[in-house]
Amino acid sequence: DQSLEKALTEASRRGEFAMCRQLKSLSEKLQIQKTVASYEVFAKTCSETSEQLRSIVGEINVAGLVYTKSLVEAILAGCAVAKDADLAAETVTKVNLPRSDKDLCSALINVYGCCAQWDVAICLYEEVMVPASLKPDSAVADLLIQGANETGRTELVAALSELSVSDLVKHAKAIRSFGKDGDMQSALALFHSNKHSANSLLYNSILEACVQCQDLRMALQFLSDAKAQGFADTVSYNTVMKGQLAVGDNRAAHQMLEEMTQRGLHASL
Repeated sequence: DQSLEKALTEASRRGEFAMCRQLKSLSEKLQIQKTVASYEVFAKTCSETSEQLRSIVGEINVAGLVYTKSLVEAILAGCAVAKDADLAAETVTKVNLPRSDKDLCSALINVYGCCAQWDVAICLYEEVMVPASLKPDSAVADLLIQGANETGRTELVAALSELSVSDLVKHAKAIRSFGKDGDMQSALALFHSNKHSANSLLYNSILEACVQCQDLRMALQFLSDAKAQGFADTVSYNTVMKGQLAVGDNRAAHQMLEEMTQRGLHASL
């Protein structure tokens, strides 16, 4: 149903996963026919456990839907959350793509990393990505670094570390770009995929995306997180203040300014 798909896509784009779960429940009660796009959102947002994710995949199989690359990627994202490496391995065989597809390799390595199957992750990198000259992004590189340390493959750490730092800058720019385009879902996904190596640059980028999408509630949540992690700086506060002033919330902006002063930071609006 196109109405369901549209509502799911919008809720997912804004990072409203609770709404996605409510829509899933409603669609089941009303027996609404679901599209591939709807199942992509369900796999990403309604699969906290392996049982939930396998139920979604079961529905896809019963419906006889085609496993597109985007659907497989969504299921792999769910596998990482549910820590189901077996389902991930089964799923990649259902799409007609080369084994060396970078997106699928990266998604699989993420799953194996989340499942602490470091030997398998390193093997996939060395036997598939390296021969195909595929460069892992910073999030995957960080996972591989952890895997190399866990498995005693310290010779891989230096080269992977260089990839991690350079790509983090690119991802920060991409997060800002997604926010400018109103694509909060992609901004959030990219932020969370890099959160384990987060710094002030990454947090300021997601704050900018929140402000661009006029989601100040989420911006305040990220600012609170940045403060707790020690990453909140002048740019962080200025970004949120600009968002507050843009919607006419002068009182909140003034309170933010007072907090900055207390922390010894200076506004540059």
